[in-house]
Amino acid sequence: MLNKAFRTTNIDVLIHFRTVIRDIKYQLIKEQLSSPVRVYRAQLISSEEIAILQRSVGEIISINSFFSSSIDRAYIVFLLDSGASDGLERVLFEIDADPHVMNTKPFADISSYSFFPTETEVLFMAGCMFRLVSLRQENGINVVHLTICSDDDNCLKKLFKHAREEIGEMNNLCTLGFLLFKSGKFEAAKKCLLQYLKELPEHHTDEAQCLLRLGNVLHELGEYDESLHMYNKALKINERTLAATDPIIGNNYNNLGIVYMSQGDMKQALSSYEKAFDIYKRAYGEDHERITISLDNIGSVYREEKKYDKALEYFRKSLAIKEHLFPADHPRSAASHGYIADVAFDTGHLDLAMEHFQLQLKMLLKSLPHDHLDIADCYTSIAIILQRQGDFMEALRMFEKANSINIKSLPPSHPRMIDVKKLLQHIQAVKTIMN
Repeated sequence: MLNKAFRTTNIDVLIHFRTVIRDIKYQLIKEQLSSPVRVYRAQLISSEEIAILQRSVGEIISINSFFSSSIDRAYIVFLLDSGASDGLERVLFEIDADPHVMNTKPFADISSYSFFPTETEVLFMAGCMFRLVSLRQENGINVVHLTICSDDDNCLKKLFKHAREEIGEMNNLCTLGFLLFKSGKFEAAKKCLLQYLKELPEHHTDEAQCLLRLGNVLHELGEYDESLHMYNKALKINERTLAATDPIIGNNYNNLGIVYMSQGDMKQALSSYEKAFDIYKRAYGEDHERITISLDNIGSVYREEKKYDKALEYFRKSLAIKEHLFPADHPRSAASHGYIADVAFDTGHLDLAMEHFQLQLKMLLKSLPHDHLDIADCYTSIAIILQRQGDFMEALRMFEKANSINIKSLPPSHPRMIDVKKLLQHIQAVKTIMN
């Protein structure tokens, strides 16, 4: 049940069993193996998944559920030989796990707790990361060699460091809700944050931050009035407890500006963004990520007002700061290319717009889950350009990719769902006429 909940992000089950998950983690830490071990796991997977693994050789993969394995290779191979295939391919995962590697999730021999102690079972905590070393054929079996990976691995260290600075060190439902929000799982994030607010005592210090995060989620779900309500509640708390120049007050005004802009109120949006910018500038100076957020948001207002030169000035200034602050392929740097592409599209420079959208997509695919809504938006933007250029078949493929992501995270009534559905229907109609 837990593994299925992890795979499907069933937040109701995960919240209900969160103490069990925590207890399993602590037990694995207590029973952690003290010496390196090679373990094995049998699995039947599709040829498409084999192709994805082949393309991922040399990359790092994360297992988003508890991961069971055995020290007994012969037993695992026997399971593969006796299992029904149903058109699936046999895979033997060969895993080298060294407990001396720092900053890894725990793993332990749990044979003494198992109903089948002869299996010599080793259990890995959910969220373990591995490097995919190789994939080879051996007697008709696909052998996938993995090695356990540290959070301090060179290609992850900067991203994790930045994520920790952004998210904080607290482990609670507010943090989980924020992580789900950043992953594009908005309904799940909403449930987490509402539950956390319900459990908080009156006037708790986390209340304002949780309200802000819930406002972010509600905005993405298209619930703009409720989002404004949460942001204003957070602002009242912060104005009562913080100095007027505190950057958190700036965050409040920035978020209010985002909702006003979504509602089409550009005057209120610009006023809120400029208040946020003034606070950030006094607190941080010119070279800070909050400054880039304000520059992007003010640029977006100018773009909506068709002041394209001014918009482009703000977007380019923001990108220059981001390239200095963030790791390569960071989602925020990718967003800047999207903003520049939007201006190029609006002014009729389709080739330039396509160049920046494709660069944005490449960066996002490296730094975000492949079902993230930002990736869906990028597919949609590319599809619209392809449609304008007369490449209807490729445009249809891009719209279908966007739609397959959107339906996982958004309600049918969400503006993005409606827009993409209309565009998809239009392309399908054009395709039918052409045929």
